[in-house]
Amino acid sequence: MTDMNLPRILQDDKSTHQEAVDRLRDYCFSTRLLPAKSGAHANPLTLPYFTGSRFESFGQQPGTENEITASDLLSLSLLSVPIKADATLIIIEERRSRITELLQELPTDKDLGELDEETFCSMLGAERTAGSASPGQELWDLLRGNGLDGRIGMGPVRVSKLLARKRPRLVPIYDTQVATAFDLRDSRGYWKEFHSIMRPEVGLADRLSRIRTEAGVVESDMSLLRVMDILVWHAQKYTDETWRDRVLSTP
Repeated sequence: MTDMNLPRILQDDKSTHQEAVDRLRDYCFSTRLLPAKSGAHANPLTLPYFTGSRFESFGQQPGTENEITASDLLSLSLLSVPIKADATLIIIEERRSRITELLQELPTDKDLGELDEETFCSMLGAERTAGSASPGQELWDLLRGNGLDGRIGMGPVRVSKLLARKRPRLVPIYDTQVATAFDLRDSRGYWKEFHSIMRPEVGLADRLSRIRTEAGVVESDMSLLRVMDILVWHAQKYTDETWRDRVLSTP
C-alpha cells in the first residue's frame, strides 16, 4: 500500500488538509442538547454529537493498561458495537488471566509505524516463531472466541475496536468504512497494511499529527491511528457539505 492508495481525505494534498482539520474538529467537539421534559426539574444535558469522541477516554482507570475492564467493554457502545453477555463473561472472567499476560507483551508507548519489521512480526505478526503466534495474534484469536464451539458475537469489528481501546497507538480499527476506504477484502493482514502506511517515510503519520494539532486535539487524548480512523469514517459518512451546515447550527 502506497500513498496513491490512500483515501482522498488522507492524501498529501493542500486542498484536503483544511477539510481534514475541520472534520476532525467536528467529530471531537460538536455537541447536541438533550432537553428535559416539559415541567421536569432536571436540567437539559449537553452531550457529544459523536459519542465515539469519548471512546479512548471514557472510564479510563490508571493501572489497568494490561487488563480488560468493564469500562473497556462499555466503551464499545460509544462506537455502536455493544458487547454481548457471553463475551462479557468470557473476557472479564474466564479468560482474564491469559488476556492480561498477552497485553503485558504489547507496549503502551509505541506507535505502530515506529516498529521495525522484526519487532512488528514479533508483536503483531501471524507467527512469532515456528508454530507460535505473536501475542497480538493470540490475543485476537482469544477475543474472537476461536476454539470455542459456538460464536460469542466477537467479530473482527468488535475485536479490533476493543484492542484499539487497550493499545490505541498499536492497533488500528477495522470496520466496513475502513474496508471500503482502503479497498480491503476482509480483516486478514490489515495490521500489516496499516503498519506499512504509518511508517515515517510515507509521511502519513506526520500529516495526521499536524491535523490533530491544528484541530486542537490534545496528543495524549487521541492516537494517530484513531485520528486516521475518524477522518476516514467521517469522510465516508458525510460526503457532501451538509455536515458543515449542522456544525454551524449546533448550539
